Amino acid sequence: MSLATICASFWLRAGLGAPPPGVWLSSTAETEQEVVEFAREALRMVSDAHDWQRLLRTYTVALSPSASQVVALPVDFGRLVPGTVWLTDLSYAARGPVSEPEFEALLRPPVASSGPVFRLSEGALHLLAQPAPGGSLSLRYVTGRPVVNGATSRETWGADNDVALVDERLITLAMLALWRDARGLNSAGAAGLYASALARTIADDRPLGVLGMGGRRGGNAPVGLPNGSTVVIP
Repeated sequence: MSLATICASFWLRAGLGAPPPGVWLSSTAETEQEVVEFAREALRMVSDAHDWQRLLRTYTVALSPSASQVVALPVDFGRLVPGTVWLTDLSYAARGPVSEPEFEALLRPPVASSGPVFRLSEGALHLLAQPAPGGSLSLRYVTGRPVVNGATSRETWGADNDVALVDERLITLAMLALWRDARGLNSAGAAGLYASALARTIADDRPLGVLGMGGRRGGNAPVGLPNGSTVVIP
């Protein structure tokens, strides 16, 4: 569903009247602008809750024979899937990301004995290793652009006809919880519906035969709401 469809669905479920508005992002009406902000926050909540299959990407890049090198990350890099940085000539994952102090300490000679290890900084992967000639590095990441419009991908909504790559029902349910909390209403029921739907969708999203995957799952960590309150996801 598009942003327009998600906002219209929320509008009706929140009891804001019928019919819902036909324009959202370009609307100057305060309520429509507020709904769009809820849609942005809900998109972030859902995208961050799990390493969704539709958001996973694989990135492979050629390496130089240098023991220390900097690899530029993809422009849509959101977050790394833990344990997925591999060198083609190794049968195990590189260690990291490590902290900057640890990485700087490893830069002291002998560098050759310290790898493969990496850290992430400012859109790049800093690698210590001894790659084989013609070797490459491969990693899995979650895209930071969960919205698409044709061939264009975005970090958040940029047009009413933008489409989310994550589950639209979850976005709507998260919007309802956010809206009730912002209004000072009891949001426990709406938050419970969102948490239940989130857990079911995560279970359905996990590939068959995989018992555990890296990345955030929502867990029992509190999800922040715009006014400083939190919704706890079981």
